[in-house]
Amino acid sequence: MVYFSPTMVVVFIFLYILFLYYIAKLVQTKVKLKQYVKNNPFIYALSLSVFCSTWTYYGSVGKATKSGSLFLSVYIGAIMGIVFWPLVLKKLIFLKNRYRITSIVDLLVVRYGKSQIVAIVATLIATLGTVPYIALQLKAVASTFVLLTYENHQAELLTFAYETGICFFVSSLIIIFTIKSGIHKLDSTEQHPGMIAALVTEGLVKLITFLIAGAAITFILMNNKILFFEKLLSIFKTNYNFLAETSNSNTDIWITYLILSASAILFLPRQFHLAVVENTDVKHISKAMWVLPLYFVLINIFVIPIALAGIKYGLVENYPDSLVLTLSQMTGAKSISILTFIGGFSAAIGMIMVSTVTISNIITNNIYLPLTSHFQKYNILNRNILNARRVIAALLIYTSSLFALVVGNKFALFSMGMISFSAAFQFVPSILGGLYWDKGNKYGAITGLSLGGLVWFFTIYYPALIKSDWISSSILEEGFFGLSYLKPHIIFGFEGVKHLPQATLWSFLFNSGGYFIGSLLGKSSEQEKIIASDFTSSWTEHWSIVSEDKNNQNIKLRPKVTKILRILNKYLNTLSSDLILVKLYSKCGIDEKVDKISITQLSLLCEEFEINLSGIVGSITAHIEMTKSDLLLDNGKKQLSIHYAELLSQFWLSPKAFRKKIEYHVIRDQKIQKQVKSLEIAIKNRTQELELKNIELLSTQEKIIQQEKLASLGRLTASIAHEIKNPLNIINNASSACLNFFDKELPRHIRDINSDGRKLNTEHFLEDMSDVKGCFNAILESGEHADRVVKSMLNHSTKKVPMLSKLHLPSILKNILTIAKYSFLNKTTRKITIIENVQDVNESYFNREEFERLILNVLENSIDTLVNKIAINDNFKPTIKIVFRPYQHVKWFLIIQDNGMGISEEIQNKILEPFFTTKPTNEGIGLGLSMVNDIVKTNNGEILIKSKLGRFTRFVFIFPFNQY
Repeated sequence: MVYFSPTMVVVFIFLYILFLYYIAKLVQTKVKLKQYVKNNPFIYALSLSVFCSTWTYYGSVGKATKSGSLFLSVYIGAIMGIVFWPLVLKKLIFLKNRYRITSIVDLLVVRYGKSQIVAIVATLIATLGTVPYIALQLKAVASTFVLLTYENHQAELLTFAYETGICFFVSSLIIIFTIKSGIHKLDSTEQHPGMIAALVTEGLVKLITFLIAGAAITFILMNNKILFFEKLLSIFKTNYNFLAETSNSNTDIWITYLILSASAILFLPRQFHLAVVENTDVKHISKAMWVLPLYFVLINIFVIPIALAGIKYGLVENYPDSLVLTLSQMTGAKSISILTFIGGFSAAIGMIMVSTVTISNIITNNIYLPLTSHFQKYNILNRNILNARRVIAALLIYTSSLFALVVGNKFALFSMGMISFSAAFQFVPSILGGLYWDKGNKYGAITGLSLGGLVWFFTIYYPALIKSDWISSSILEEGFFGLSYLKPHIIFGFEGVKHLPQATLWSFLFNSGGYFIGSLLGKSSEQEKIIASDFTSSWTEHWSIVSEDKNNQNIKLRPKVTKILRILNKYLNTLSSDLILVKLYSKCGIDEKVDKISITQLSLLCEEFEINLSGIVGSITAHIEMTKSDLLLDNGKKQLSIHYAELLSQFWLSPKAFRKKIEYHVIRDQKIQKQVKSLEIAIKNRTQELELKNIELLSTQEKIIQQEKLASLGRLTASIAHEIKNPLNIINNASSACLNFFDKELPRHIRDINSDGRKLNTEHFLEDMSDVKGCFNAILESGEHADRVVKSMLNHSTKKVPMLSKLHLPSILKNILTIAKYSFLNKTTRKITIIENVQDVNESYFNREEFERLILNVLENSIDTLVNKIAINDNFKPTIKIVFRPYQHVKWFLIIQDNGMGISEEIQNKILEPFFTTKPTNEGIGLGLSMVNDIVKTNNGEILIKSKLGRFTRFVFIFPFNQY
């Protein structure tokens, strides 16, 4: 087993928290990162993975060892709930934006007439349901900390004291991190991109570390992997019923888990906060609907293998909820052990942070602020909302720590999680009824939440407290008030159903029944009817009708503004209050310089002010402030009623018909305006795109022209160098031959004359002089050739057409062949055989330099390939065949063929391209045959190439007779 010192583990925890805080702070301070986090659908989807807490990281494995595949029901149920998101979640997001809803409790408060009783009951259920879940996380962190650092697990008293200290130490760290990262904004409806970035990081860390731990346990723990799997299979068959909990007698457990998890994925307070309040774009839902289920699949891949390994090593009884860490320690790898612990800690801190932020907002807005609003002289209580939330957050986490120590040791992680899931289930009737049944009202919500909450507390929460041994267990044995049919585990004597399914069923029946009956018996207020209609109708963009009513602008604006600022200044500083007032002016279309406004403008101003105030202090407190302020007095309400009555009388319509017509025209107008705006934006964007494209096109065109100029200059320079190189080589070679004659041969002849009076060998001397003469002729010809090349290039640079002259081409060809012989002799001592078949033809107009260049370039390539073949074959006889004759009386053709190395088919397709060469860099630049191709095209000729590798290469040129 691998153990660490407590100090080292604390250091790892501290460094990890600093790392998360750095990410949160970086995102919060960098505008681009903040926008990226807000607008990225994958980040939104991954933030929802906080659903997978330590319950998933540790508890799923523990549940799998006891109940087989039952742990999967939680994730299958969650995916079932996700399927309905397009119907429910989209509507909730619209309502959040419309009413500045801050939490799941705030949603109920807004829907049910700003009822304080609804707020209190819902807040109690949310808080009591969250405490066990936070306790679950703290218990997992503390117990795994002890397991990783404390070897003497037999001393239970010492272990408990050690675990208690760790629990409160970790709680303190998490409180600081939560306050710094999540509780720093007054408006609860504002997004927290820093916190979201930290949550996404935690989600990735817990997934990656769990996969590493699972792979290590599955593939590294045993050396003989085949034997390992064989043993696991035998355990699976004999000691482990994988489908144990799916038998007919336990189907109710599966159904209960599926239903509870389907509601929890959205109605757990923290999940509602992330999915609804933190949402910036409803389009992100489509990505989350497949990214989140994929995350569930990945994080559960190794649950069964780890559970089987735990059974094999007999760890199930002592360490059911810490098998992942225990087995990681057994691998002997410290890195895997500490990574596993950090992954579990990451799963815990993410859930604790977002749950604490959510519940602290709920308690502050629905309990604290409504109470302080009654104490006008203690204004300091209202001006410190953030500090109040921070204090409540600290108290919540410390209370959860106490719950973990007192109750947690008696429960498995999975069971503690179900306490919270069943609490979230209590919100289902009131929320779904509020969204889809316009008859639902606050009386139904109060009745349903109260009855359902009491049954939930009595059947699920209270037994958990009893099992902690801090409360008498007599109720479990005798029943409430001694009534046997009021036992928490067996309600009304139904013994055939297990505890959790029975408790869930009865709480739901009392909740939904109370909601339905209470709504039918209670009477909704007019305001509640309007809101109910808004909630249950198809969601569209909010619209308000503001009549110009210029003749009736008789309400003074300044006194109303003074009251609004007085309310805002109770909770905000002066600058923040002024900014909100400016937003209200803009939203309501009121000019701040006017003295008076109409009653309809005042009505809209009051409505928007209450909505904005709700985002800061919650709907309950905002409603209380609006009621006390009397912004819209009874006289004002009367004026508003008269105004709408006059409108109705003018149109001769019933109120219902009038409203339908207004809705029709307003919606049509909105659609037209949207289309116009969309068209304007599209035209503007398209114009900008065209302007940018035009600029890019002009820029690209200039670059291409510049590049072409540079390329042309480069090609021209290379051509000059290439063309002058050939005659210079001949001049150099011929000059060397002449110098050799004067340095060696001529002195030898002179010695022959002076020695012993011998006579000069006239025949040998004349032969040498003939060679010297030939060298001088070659020098002269090459010099003239170089001069012609320079002139030709000058003509090219001035874009002059090459001068054509009447030439006798066979004579020029023979002179070129003489030059070729000297070039060949310079490269090898072997003689070359030139087979000539040159027929006489009529004179033709051609440019002499181009004709010579064409033949010399081809011959130069032939000579090079012959020299290469000589080097590898001593018996090789180099031969060049030249054929020149008329063709069909209107053309002439030239064939140059050598028996050299030949050219492959692949290279044949490239040899006429500029700068293509098979020679080394210092021997050629690949312009020779490219220039030949240009000459052929310029003179309306054709070029044919045929070659066989290792045998021959043949160039055939066909030109028309140019007659002028």
